[in-house]
Amino acid sequence: MLALLNQRQAAAILRLSERTLERMRVAGNGPAYVKVGRRVLYQQEAIQEFVASRVVRSTSEAGSFEIMNLRSGEDQRRPRRSEFQSVTPRD
Repeated sequence: MLALLNQRQAAAILRLSERTLERMRVAGNGPAYVKVGRRVLYQQEAIQEFVASRVVRSTSEAGSFEIMNLRSGEDQRRPRRSEFQSVTPRD
């Protein structure tokens, strides 16, 4: 049987607030989830895989998640105003 957890249950297992779990979902750096209608559900296996992917052996490894995300092109920062290209109207 497929074990599905709601947001409250998943947050409790991860010892996070529900809001933190929401933010992680929006940023794309949280556990994989299933959308059923308007409901967000988490497979228990996805929670376990998420935890396993975060195991580190030293404090120097802890920052490697941000480095890996930047290397894979998943830079989550917002573009600066100077980085926007100006568009000139065509005649």
